[in-house]
Amino acid sequence: MPPACLSSSLRILGALVALLIVGGILTPAAASAQPGPPADGIRSGRVILTLDSSSAEVRSRVTGRAAAFGARTTRTYDRLPYVALEASEEALRQLRATPGVTAVQRDDKHRADLTTSTSLVGANAAWNAGFTGSGQVVAVLDTGVESAHPLLTGKVVSEACFASSGSCPNGGTTQVGAGAAAPCTYDLGACPHGTHVAGIVAGSSSTLAGVARGARVAAVQVFSRETTECGGTVPLCAVAWTSDLIAALDHVARLRQTLPIAAVNMSLGGGRYTGTCDGDQPALTTAISNLRSLGVVTVVSSGNEAYLDAVSSPACVSSAVAVGASTRADGVASFSNSSSKLALLAPGDRILSSWTLSRQAYASGTSQAAPHVAGAVALLRQARTTATASEIVSALVTTGPALTDSRNGRTTRRLQVDAALGVLLKPIDAKYALLGGGAGFLGSPVAPEADAVGGRYRSYAGGAIYWSPASGAYEVHGGILGRWAGLGRERGPLAYPVTDELPTPDRLGRYNHFQGGSIYWTPWTGAQEVRGGIRWRWAGMGWERSALGYPMTNELGTPDGVGRFNHFQHGSVYWTPSTGAQEVRGAIRARWASLGWERSGLRYPISGEYDVPGGRRSDFQGGAIVWDASTGATTVLAR
Repeated sequence: MPPACLSSSLRILGALVALLIVGGILTPAAASAQPGPPADGIRSGRVILTLDSSSAEVRSRVTGRAAAFGARTTRTYDRLPYVALEASEEALRQLRATPGVTAVQRDDKHRADLTTSTSLVGANAAWNAGFTGSGQVVAVLDTGVESAHPLLTGKVVSEACFASSGSCPNGGTTQVGAGAAAPCTYDLGACPHGTHVAGIVAGSSSTLAGVARGARVAAVQVFSRETTECGGTVPLCAVAWTSDLIAALDHVARLRQTLPIAAVNMSLGGGRYTGTCDGDQPALTTAISNLRSLGVVTVVSSGNEAYLDAVSSPACVSSAVAVGASTRADGVASFSNSSSKLALLAPGDRILSSWTLSRQAYASGTSQAAPHVAGAVALLRQARTTATASEIVSALVTTGPALTDSRNGRTTRRLQVDAALGVLLKPIDAKYALLGGGAGFLGSPVAPEADAVGGRYRSYAGGAIYWSPASGAYEVHGGILGRWAGLGRERGPLAYPVTDELPTPDRLGRYNHFQGGSIYWTPWTGAQEVRGGIRWRWAGMGWERSALGYPMTNELGTPDGVGRFNHFQHGSVYWTPSTGAQEVRGAIRARWASLGWERSGLRYPISGEYDVPGGRRSDFQGGAIVWDASTGATTVLAR
């Protein structure tokens, strides 16, 4: 059988990855106009200059001037208008004034690591809900796993090796037991690969954690020492033969009888398949399908050859979950293989994880994406132990943000663990778990889940969770719940909540949005609802950050039965079918109120307050009120 060549494009990127980001910007003109330190605070050090052109002439002029003042150019770009350099304060001052330099920004250092990727895919939310993969095992079929690594201490519960070339630690082709899955040593680039993958799946330390940080690992070494399949001048490399992969998968099926294996991770591949390869790889297909029937999900990297219509094997097997790589910017990685077989995307761009010799390292590839998904399977399996493999896969591939591959226009979901939990569990139970369950602010349930009008709900000691097919599941509690209940809950004008209770941007209040409006609360105003045209007018002005502040009343009917209004901290919004919603405030509002509000001859406002020479004005159906900024007096103008 042909070998399945390792397709990880594995690279150690170092302890830090430096990225070009847009920081504070200051134009040379502004710098020269203001003596002293620049407004952005950039005096010296590593910076990026923005040029007015990407032409070689401009670039040469700037780098030449940089050299003349002792600045060290660190990077130039042929098609981008930037120059990166390290400069003293005097050099940078001179460069700001150089023709062609339009702006300066810092050349900052940023970490791109496992902590970032687990947060991105919602693993943190699952952990907060109590789902860490505890009680689950993920089989890692790879180049071996360093079981003594600090990130993997106590994690490896089973070891085996299947290597046709006699590359197992005992010198044979098969080995089972402690030490059998020790990392290979003959390929410095590939041999640490399995340890890196295992860390992404289930690593755990005080500073770094894999997706399923509470899960354990069954390590299976499936790579052989090779001298003829390496290519180039590399004398030795690691390859995995299909026959060895099948033996390893069969071994996992046996382990499934005694270990709670949730998933198999295979970050490897070879070949090019535009569709499924079940007919070309019948034995491999059978082995993966057999595990699927046992409830074990086999997750496989799609490959790093940048194919736009194909994936490698075994990702091409119909019962395997083929995973491509997404970037830190939530796009599709340029190296990631893509085809109709691609099931899911996951972070694969500069992932920090465990490396051999107790080190940590960055690596990129679909090999790094797949273990994010394998770990997610363990989390979902813990959350619902009775779920079938198909139910878990369905929850994963139908949730999460849809990312479009600009190379071929294909759209694929990116892994989002918390969203998948919401599908796999009952929606209300999933929301409750994600909010911390009994240890969260809702506390213990006080009644079973029950029917609501068009949906379901459950009450807890500290609030309630309501769900409908159109709105999803969201919690309501405290004063906002009290106000909503007074309005009739889901039977009232607001209907179902569409957000949890959230803090306002100024951190002074709290709010829930509902299908029919919103309720805002502060300690000073209590909980008040605002909806319809009045809500949209208030929103258009900037919500609570507007001149009106927070609502002080619910929406109320006017005495004449024609209009509706909300009073706010600093004004009011009145609405009628003919005038729409208009705000009135300050001295103009006070004068209108003294005349009798809408019952006066002015009747309803037909405009908001606006500037006029020397003051402000509001128009009404029966006239206008003008405020004089110099005297503070108001004048009523009749029509």
